[in-house]
Amino acid sequence: MRTLFVDHHADLKFQAGELAVVRTQDIPSWWLDSLKDSRLASRERAGETHRVASIPTALVEQWQRQGFDVYREPIRAIVKRLRDEGYHQFLTTEKRI
Repeated sequence: MRTLFVDHHADLKFQAGELAVVRTQDIPSWWLDSLKDSRLASRERAGETHRVASIPTALVEQWQRQGFDVYREPIRAIVKRLRDEGYHQFLTTEKRI
């Protein structure tokens, strides 16, 4: 499997006398399609390690600003949050965690 990185951007915007940082990340359809393919392939027997999700950097950073650190939270909490917030397309498995 090859890993491709999708860049995220931070831009400074000055409007109505205020400065703000606007963070964006374009998520191409081919990347979402590859995650879907991984989800479908996850039905087969896995080895010792198993990829559960592939979360864009912009979302990881947004959650960190909200106090949710994906590097410290249990995987079940991350999966739940992805589903609760409508980001199920970033899940790469259909297996129960």
